[in-house]
Amino acid sequence: MFEGTSCINDPIIISPDLAFRAEATTGEGSIWHPDRNTLFWVDIEGKTLYEYIPDLQNCRSWQFDRMVSTVVPETDSTVVVALQNEIIRVNLTDGNTASIAPIPDNNGKIRCNDGKCDPSGRLWIGTMGFGAPKGAASLYCVWADGTVETKLTKVTCVYPPCISMVLFYYFFTKKSCVFRLFFPFFPQCCTFSCLISKSCHVSLYKYCRNLAIFAH
Repeated sequence: MFEGTSCINDPIIISPDLAFRAEATTGEGSIWHPDRNTLFWVDIEGKTLYEYIPDLQNCRSWQFDRMVSTVVPETDSTVVVALQNEIIRVNLTDGNTASIAPIPDNNGKIRCNDGKCDPSGRLWIGTMGFGAPKGAASLYCVWADGTVETKLTKVTCVYPPCISMVLFYYFFTKKSCVFRLFFPFFPQCCTFSCLISKSCHVSLYKYCRNLAIFAH
């Protein structure tokens, strides 16, 4: 593992320590829970949510009946989880779950992929088709009341969003494109820009620039 930035000519190489041997199938989506001082992550194909507890050097886990693709902290006792075709709330104390919103899955051909919350508490979740067929994926915005807004369609794989206070980054795996959305406190002023692209089509870029309602 490297420590430093791309501007450092001689990065320091750090040897990682094994924290927990989970033997997961597809471990992804790690995120720190600031209220619990623990690390959450998911095993997508293993249909399992994990919470790593550093003080105990061990994990708690929750099993689901569908793939689980991402997790975000909500309160000190709850997290929001994206299942294969649904956003749910998980009570970490008793394990109970509550549905927040369904996500379209095209009769089982699409699943949720990665997602993150913005400063307003909205969950931005991308999808992908099984086998990553071209044009099958979408990007959704899920509000706290369960309202789901479709923000982008006919892309291949939206993965993963990264959100700061005023900037929203995401990339298309198949297109090798990184896009940045600027949304200040007035959503109507939001703007799009393409940061990095190996094969970004002009039509896609123009389409994204027209999404003035993206963060509204």
